[in-house]
Amino acid sequence: MQLPRFHEVREARRLSEESAEAEVYLTRLRAAFASLDVLDGQVARRPQLEIPLPGEDLLDELVDRWPQLRDLRAGDPRPAAEMSSRLRMRRLQLQQADAVLRPLADAGHQRAHQLSHLQELQRQELNDPRWAKACQELGTIGAEREQYAYKLAPLRQRLATLGPARILLDTLISRLESAKQELEGEDHLGIAAIRAATIADGMARSVTDVLDKIGMELVVPSAPEIPSAPGEGADEVIAGIVDMLSELDGLREALCEAQERALAEEQAVTSRYDNLSQQILDRMG
Repeated sequence: MQLPRFHEVREARRLSEESAEAEVYLTRLRAAFASLDVLDGQVARRPQLEIPLPGEDLLDELVDRWPQLRDLRAGDPRPAAEMSSRLRMRRLQLQQADAVLRPLADAGHQRAHQLSHLQELQRQELNDPRWAKACQELGTIGAEREQYAYKLAPLRQRLATLGPARILLDTLISRLESAKQELEGEDHLGIAAIRAATIADGMARSVTDVLDKIGMELVVPSAPEIPSAPGEGADEVIAGIVDMLSELDGLREALCEAQERALAEEQAVTSRYDNLSQQILDRMG
C-alpha cells in the first residue's frame, strides 16, 4: 500500500541519494588526486619512469553512472605520450569529473532538507488512525535501517582509499626493486649507491604520506642511510633495501587484508541496508 505523498517523497529521496553518491565518488577522486601528487614527484625525478595511471576503474564507473560524464574517456592519455603528459591528462579527467560531481554533493544538504520536509508532511498525514498499523511497521524497519546506514558511510570511504593506496604501493615496491637490481649490476661503483639510497628515502616518505591519507597506523620501514660519497657504503645500502622490501611486502599484505575485510563487511551491511530500504520504499516512496 502506498502512503500519502508517495510520489513526492520518492523523487526527493532520489535527489538526496544522488548527492550522497556524488560525495562518495568525490572521496575516491581525492584519493586518486593524492596518488597523482606522489607520482608527479616520482616522474619529475625520473622522466623515463613507466607507471600505471591511477583512476582507471574509477573513470569507468563514472562514465557508466553519470550521463554528464559519458564523454570523459575521450580525454584518455595517449599511450605514446611522455609519462608526465599522461599524468597531466589524467589529472584533467579527474578535474572534469570533480566539476560535475561537486555541485551535486554540495546540494546534498538542501536536498536532504527538502526530503525531510516532505517526510514531515507525510508523517503529519499519517497521524490519521487508519495508518496506525502501517506506522508501527515502518518504525521498526526504519530504526534498523538507520543502524546500517551509520555503518555504511565510513566503510565505503575506507574502500575508496584502500584501492588506490594498494596500486601506489605496488608501484613504489617495483621501483625500489629496480633500484636494487641497478645497484647490484653496477658492482657498487660510481654514484649507484647514493642514487639507490636516495630513491629508497623517497619511497619511505611516499609510503608514510599514503598511510597518513588513508588513516592506517602501520610502521613504515626505514630507508638505508645515504652514503656521503660515491662508492661508499654500497653493501649497507643493498642490505637496507633488502630489509625495506621485505617490510614493504608486509605492508602490502596488510593493505590487502584490510581491503578484503572492509569489502566483506561493506557487502554484508549493504545487503541488509538495501533490503530494509526497499521495504520502506515500497510503502513510502
